[in-house]
Amino acid sequence: MERQLAFRDYMIAHSENAQKYSDLKRELAKKYPDNIESYMDGKDWLIIDRKAAEWRKIC
Repeated sequence: MERQLAFRDYMIAHSENAQKYSDLKRELAKKYPDNIESYMDGKDWLIIDRKAAEWRKIC
């Protein structure tokens, strides 16, 4: 739960990254409409997730 809250708060505080993430998700959904595994593999959530965790420690 903490990870999800950190991710949410990070996205709120970093709107440019939130927009890039949103654009990426739309692009992947169009590219892989019937393949959730490829869609999930294409997201850079892990990188953003780590940034969010570090950001939360600083705040």
